[in-house]
Amino acid sequence: MKLKASLILAALSRFTFKNYFFVTLSKNFFIGKEADSISYLQFYHNKIIMKKILFVLSTVLIISAGVSAQKSSVYTTNGVAINGYDAVAYFKESKAVKGSSEFSFTWNNAAWYFSNKENQESFKAAPEKFAPQYGGYCAYGTSEGHKAPTEPDAWAIVNNKLYFNYNKDVKALWLKDTSKLIEKANKNWPEIKDQE
Repeated sequence: MKLKASLILAALSRFTFKNYFFVTLSKNFFIGKEADSISYLQFYHNKIIMKKILFVLSTVLIISAGVSAQKSSVYTTNGVAINGYDAVAYFKESKAVKGSSEFSFTWNNAAWYFSNKENQESFKAAPEKFAPQYGGYCAYGTSEGHKAPTEPDAWAIVNNKLYFNYNKDVKALWLKDTSKLIEKANKNWPEIKDQE
């Protein structure tokens, strides 16, 4: 009898999950055990719920990853432009100077920090004059058709415009053919400005 029951169970196990209840009842009937059919159903039900939860969570994670990618036209870290450095100081002091949230101004959907009130007011009066080209993204990367983060000490002023690069090594490459690379970057920027 048990061999016959095993063969029938093997055949029944090839059915889809829709037949799960039938298989459970058949198993209890043929084997002759007084197992609780409800526990089998609960296991099946919990398994389905877990699959649905995992699907929803993975979907949410994938969507949130896309949303969190930086699409800003200004290079920001935690909503602060150009790593919190004072854009005006590059022109006035010819060096990278860390700004302060005390002297902050919101422009182009980013917070810009300044080292003093005078630099903050100068930027407010003419942000386009002091803001870096390509939103503070790497000038060399922009010439290559993509956005890249930058370091505050990898900067240059060319024709009264502030440019940043990924690092000092990339800046050295960029300085070898600045005019041509600026021309390429100027053509690429409108296309990549709002991309990740």
